Amino acid sequence: MKRYREILAVGLIICAAQQVVAGAKRQWETNTKLEEAAKATDRLLYLEIVGLGSLSTPGSTITFATLTVYEPGQENSKVRGITVKIQGAERYGSSEPYYIDQDELVATSKAVQAMADYLATSKPKDNSGILLSFQTKDGFKIGFAQAGDKNQVVVTTGPLQSGIAYLSQDDLKSLKAILDRAISQLGIKT
Repeated sequence: MKRYREILAVGLIICAAQQVVAGAKRQWETNTKLEEAAKATDRLLYLEIVGLGSLSTPGSTITFATLTVYEPGQENSKVRGITVKIQGAERYGSSEPYYIDQDELVATSKAVQAMADYLATSKPKDNSGILLSFQTKDGFKIGFAQAGDKNQVVVTTGPLQSGIAYLSQDDLKSLKAILDRAISQLGIKT
């Protein structure tokens, strides 16, 4: 009987934890226009996906693609943006794509450039810490931390940082080039 109670208690704890994680995801989510359009139901959708490239980092790969979504016959109401997927470093088993709307791309590109500029010009200071961070609506986050003479650039996705990748200074330049290519391919005015 005691063993049964222990098993039941563990099962209840696991169920409660799953509910907390699911609740956190729902509470966090601010669906982008692109995600809502791509996941629409009860209608025929045209999804055009064009690969932008990927960044390979130790232990993970970040893949980028443009996505254009519309209903056939309604080409004038296209929803555009990019998808980002981190594979190989999923913390909670999630490798779902994350969406960046076209109206977020320019700001994301500028944030990456600001981080690259800071890295190139900053002088390390003893006993000081610097943190730069940028996040989109769907939870794609780019962060830069400097502690003394140590630098680290991190890209995460999701409310619980379900995907995580560590970038180098050169990777930031590549990320900026990918974002700029998306802006150009989607015809976004800067």
